[in-house]
Amino acid sequence: MEVRLQGKEVRIMKYHIHIGEQEIPLELYRDGETIRVNNGNREIPLDIHYIGDGFISVIIGGRQYDLYLSENSGNMVVHIGFNKFEVSVLDEREKMLSEFAKSHSSKTKLSELKAPMPGLVVKILVKAGDEFKRGEGLIIIEAMKMENELKAVDDGRVKEIKVSSGDAVDKGTMLMKFE
Repeated sequence: MEVRLQGKEVRIMKYHIHIGEQEIPLELYRDGETIRVNNGNREIPLDIHYIGDGFISVIIGGRQYDLYLSENSGNMVVHIGFNKFEVSVLDEREKMLSEFAKSHSSKTKLSELKAPMPGLVVKILVKAGDEFKRGEGLIIIEAMKMENELKAVDDGRVKEIKVSSGDAVDKGTMLMKFE
């Protein structure tokens, strides 16, 4: 997201950090050579130095922390001294897609597909009457300059398509109905 801060154009990146059951939303942006992080309560300057082989030195608000990063089952593990934290990091797009998948993963058969985010319909991969299998692509929506293929969460048949290629859609817009 591009915004103007103190007369300068800056790019703000939004992330959702998960440590155990806790979620911490953060906004990061660069102010000259300094990276700033905003957690909703306050803004903190962040200075990161990559040492190598997973070692990082981070200065947050004037305090230095030496971290070691490793991986466990696809999640990042952050080691700080004798403590270690399993951490997952999602950007805004990944969070929307994750919420979409969770909301459509129930055992009941899906009867419709709604847009999980605002965007532009790039391509419709099926037509009315087509049968599809779980995991097959149904439609591609461009959001935040990324193409996102929405896939079937179950087997089914397309009953009706409610949008066309080139349509702009809002979050929650009905895309298609299933039998």
